[in-house]
Amino acid sequence: GAMQYNLSNTPCAIVSDSNICHFLESVQEKFPKDDLLKIMDIEGYVGIPIKDKSDHVIGILVGLNTKPIVETDNLTSFFNIFVDRISAEMVSQKATEALNESERKLRTLFSSMTEMVLLNELLFDANNEPIDYQIRDCNKAFTDIMGISREDVINRKGSEIFQNSNLPYFKDLVNVAITGEPFDYQIYDPKLDRHFMVSAVSPHKNSFATISTDITSLKLVQETIIEKNKELENYLYITSHDLRTPLVNIQGF
Repeated sequence: GAMQYNLSNTPCAIVSDSNICHFLESVQEKFPKDDLLKIMDIEGYVGIPIKDKSDHVIGILVGLNTKPIVETDNLTSFFNIFVDRISAEMVSQKATEALNESERKLRTLFSSMTEMVLLNELLFDANNEPIDYQIRDCNKAFTDIMGISREDVINRKGSEIFQNSNLPYFKDLVNVAITGEPFDYQIYDPKLDRHFMVSAVSPHKNSFATISTDITSLKLVQETIIEKNKELENYLYITSHDLRTPLVNIQGF
């Protein structure tokens, strides 16, 4: 299996500089600070760098022997047979690890968002016309706000979850899923008595994700401002009317 340790003051440091190297005997004497050589009582050493497609060293293939190495050509040739295969496996493993880490970060972000998030796939009829969508995933904010468990949402139709055969903005959402063009809209949910700003985007063909932000507080502020403006307009009208009335009386006199 692969192992990791500090390369300084070891023969592997030479190999990591893209050099094939071998020490047929007395390798401990040449690298007295390499404790691993002492622990394993190593006498002979052969090392070959493992490189990726960009020629960067990503590992080292090492042959160790507790006795002096008599002949290196066959051993080096033997190692070279496996270097490319090991390199491909290491590159694949690193790519998989990077992908897993990226997915983990996205999942953490997905789960911790305060906005409601739905991932959906279009459903088509026999004539290949979009008729509904299937909810493929949702985050915790959605289940908390909607008061429904994730298990009761996943793979259900949108019309079933929202209890509406005429899904709001369905044609616009279909356009997002098919063309990839994003779409934003506002919607009021009478059951929750909340206003939402919804952003729809398409992660891939025939799918769309909705990100819904609760803007109820903002709406209340806007309504309050509108009411205050109306009150101010009425006040200004009454004041203006009162100021003009004496003038009318004077002229009438």
